[in-house]
Amino acid sequence: MIRIAQIAGFLGSGKTTTLIRLGKELSTNYGKKVGIIVNEVGEVGIDGSFIRDFGFEVREIVQGCICCSLKGDLQSTLKILCENYKPDIVLIEPTGIALPSKIREIVDGLADISMEQAPVVALVDGSRFRDMFREMENFLIKQIKEADVVAINKTDLIESKWDKELLNLAIRELNPSAYIFNMSAKRGDGMDELIDIIFQGSMKSSSPGDDEDSIMLAGMGRAAFKILFKASEDVGETKLKVVTSEILNGIANASLNSGSGLIGHVKAYLKTSLGSFKASILEVKHGVDFAGGFKGSVREGEMTIYAVVKDLEDEVVRSILEGEVKKILSRYRFDFHVEEDKHD
Repeated sequence: MIRIAQIAGFLGSGKTTTLIRLGKELSTNYGKKVGIIVNEVGEVGIDGSFIRDFGFEVREIVQGCICCSLKGDLQSTLKILCENYKPDIVLIEPTGIALPSKIREIVDGLADISMEQAPVVALVDGSRFRDMFREMENFLIKQIKEADVVAINKTDLIESKWDKELLNLAIRELNPSAYIFNMSAKRGDGMDELIDIIFQGSMKSSSPGDDEDSIMLAGMGRAAFKILFKASEDVGETKLKVVTSEILNGIANASLNSGSGLIGHVKAYLKTSLGSFKASILEVKHGVDFAGGFKGSVREGEMTIYAVVKDLEDEVVRSILEGEVKKILSRYRFDFHVEEDKHD
């Protein structure tokens, strides 16, 4: 019997970090064969490529949301993954603007695979919950109410014990029947508890979800593209991280200056012949966070850039991405061109 576990949560809540740590624990310490499905609403994906760097069997679903327009893609991807890879556990990372109940229904509708669903887990970014709730109240409430389990992530970034208690009380009011616990995916806190939930927990009964479009409900604009770049001289990891940081900060600032009320997530995945890294920014004041890296120098590589921000049209977001990439790479004398999308 294949166990299916959905790790949901709003943009930037730490789903990818959680999946990587969870996958390592399940495969190394429990001997489980883990398959992963990653969904992003942009034309190209980042998280799937980064997770794949850790040796996991990953399937990406892009160009939409699996709880809305890509229902058939999720079912066919899940079926192919289970039949060809034969995992013990499949971890599903929906886009941050997906509704958990719809994904649960879609998986339930796949009757020709011997599987059972673990409780639906929704991650909440405890470090910026107030800001997100102010901008995304209706959407966050819906995500939280549809979860069986709410994991308050990034608790290592919450300084006050009082703030942690208030956050737990707020989540409890929104979803009285949910199991709630604190965790830090980056540090590994709470992972044993999460694994116990995935292994042994059961879903609560729930009514069918409505037909709302989650992307419309969230009110987020998004854009993504992949570029191939070439530097005028050998460059190392440090310089490439400086360049990437300037691009992401530029995109975040330009989005806010254009009227966005919230940076959902701005991220990049840079791959070279020597290695790769992922970069992301959620708030300008906190800067860019990096994961991964490489040793040595290179002259070329590829960079995938992805942004989801509130209150801006997709075309505006893409214009911001293109403008910042062109400005920063030209400043550092990098040649580049946009790679044509090759996803089926």
